[in-house]
Amino acid sequence: MLKLFLKNSFIFWFLISGIFCSAENITIGKYNNCSSDEVKKAPYSGNIYIKESQNKYIILDIDEYLSGVLSGEIGEDFPYEALKAQAVVSRTYLLFTSKKNKQNGLSYDIENSIYNQVYKVCNSQKIRNAVDETKDEILTFNGEIVEVFFHACCGGKTTSPSSVWGGNYNGSINGIIDDYCKGTPYYSWEKKYSSDYLSDIFGLYNIDKIEIVEKDASGRVKNLNLITKGGRVIQLSGHKFRLQINSATNVYFENPLLLPSTMFDVEKKDNDFIFRGYGYGHGVGLCQWGAKKMAESGKNYREILKFFFSDMEIISLGGGENEN
Repeated sequence: MLKLFLKNSFIFWFLISGIFCSAENITIGKYNNCSSDEVKKAPYSGNIYIKESQNKYIILDIDEYLSGVLSGEIGEDFPYEALKAQAVVSRTYLLFTSKKNKQNGLSYDIENSIYNQVYKVCNSQKIRNAVDETKDEILTFNGEIVEVFFHACCGGKTTSPSSVWGGNYNGSINGIIDDYCKGTPYYSWEKKYSSDYLSDIFGLYNIDKIEIVEKDASGRVKNLNLITKGGRVIQLSGHKFRLQINSATNVYFENPLLLPSTMFDVEKKDNDFIFRGYGYGHGVGLCQWGAKKMAESGKNYREILKFFFSDMEIISLGGGENEN
């Protein structure tokens, strides 16, 4: 049994007989202090019911969940083959995250948040069809289910997960050049922050300089120094720097206070820091806008997945290996 956690509100469960078996349904439950009326108003579609017991549960078909994830993470305006590629990645991510969380002793399998996957109500038959046509398909590396990732736009180059988060990812995802996402809405950007604003976010007195110490092969900042007028130096990874800035504001690309990615250069003008960069998101794995352009150029979802996950293969949870 897998439990999927909707942060601060719900717990999702879905039943499977094994990690490589076809899942049948997801159960969404609320905490004890939530009323039946609150459960009935929960923003979920599909065939649901409430189980009145110590906890209250809603049953939701797993394909309904994945359709909701595609609705929340990519949307029906994307080409059909790009939606199918996202369905395979999201299904893989779900199963791996559940397995990892169990090993770490957590009481849930996945969060419904931007830090895992966002679930919303699906009102699109196009999305449902994309999920259905890739039913039970996941990505594997050397015969094992592995952690996969996706993001909005890579800015022309993806990167490895170890470059962003550190640790060992078994070489299953490597950085690639992605010319497909050039010219897309998130490809390049410029943001401006005052020294006072950044000083407040990082709890420092008067940040005077931001010094980039190291970039990875894709051009993303791995480490940087925040230097105050008093000479204090704070070193941060590019990922933590971006995360802390974005945790202080609402996450949407047009927000002037959002730092879209770590692929940037920075200069100071008077009391402001000007960031000029590329891409939107962490830059690991599937680039959604690159996938969009690939689909528009005639590539199918298998070709898209092979481009971004070249060392992986698609298998079916129902049994058998799919040709790539």
